[in-house]
Amino acid sequence: MSRAVEVFTAEFEFAHGRAPRGRGCWGFFFVRGGAVCLDARWAPGEQSFGEARRWAVGQARSEGCDGVVVAS
Repeated sequence: MSRAVEVFTAEFEFAHGRAPRGRGCWGFFFVRGGAVCLDARWAPGEQSFGEARRWAVGQARSEGCDGVVVAS
């Protein structure tokens, strides 16, 4: 069974006044043990938010991270 990776969108929503959606270049910060890594990772190419979210969750899971924060 794979571990759940939480996706945090509050900072993006505060900065943009809406939930993340649509196509674009999406960045994520990875969370491990409650600490957020300060280096953003960018999903490859222009993608829908759903595609980029799946990429980020997969990367986080493979690296043993607990969550991802959508960059604003």
